Amino acid sequence: MKRQLGGVLFVLLAMTLSPASAQVTGGISRAQPAAEKAEPSSQSPAWVAQVKVLHGRASIVRDGVRQEAMVGAYLKQGDVLSTEVNSSVGLLFNDNTALSAGPNSHVAIHRFSFDTTTYQGHFEANVVRGTVAVRPGQIARNSPDSMRVNTPASQLRGHAASYVVGVRGD
Repeated sequence: MKRQLGGVLFVLLAMTLSPASAQVTGGISRAQPAAEKAEPSSQSPAWVAQVKVLHGRASIVRDGVRQEAMVGAYLKQGDVLSTEVNSSVGLLFNDNTALSAGPNSHVAIHRFSFDTTTYQGHFEANVVRGTVAVRPGQIARNSPDSMRVNTPASQLRGHAASYVVGVRGD
C-alpha cells in the first residue's frame, strides 16, 4: 500500500508543481498525438477537467463508450475514469482542483459546475474503488460544502487543504 499511495501523491505533487515538466520528467506519462487532442466544441457539453499526468493505462467511459485516456484528454460531467493495475492518472479541473487516482481506481465525476466570474460552483465525485488524492480548488475555497468526494462508507468535503482516500471494492 505504501508504494501505491506514494505513486498517487507523486502524481498530485507533480501536477501541483509543474504539469508541463511532469509530462517530460522521468517518462511518467505519454504525450497525446495532436490529431486526437480535439478541442471541445461550442456544441458539445462543456468539459470540466483535463488529464495532465498519466502513468500506465487508464480509460474514460462516456455515455457507455469506453475510450483510452491520454494526456490532454478532456473529461465531462458524468464521465467515469478507471485506472489499471500499476497505473495512475492526474486530473486538473476547471477550478484548479487536482485529483489523482492510483492503481486499480474507479472514479465517477457525478457533478461539476463552475462559474469563472464568481468562482462559485459544485463538485461531486464518487470513488467506487482505489486510492484518490485531492487538492481542492476555487469551489472549495469559496464554499467548502459545495465540494464532495463520496465513497461507499463516507463523504469528504472540501474543508481540508488536501486529502487522500482509499476504497476497497470490486
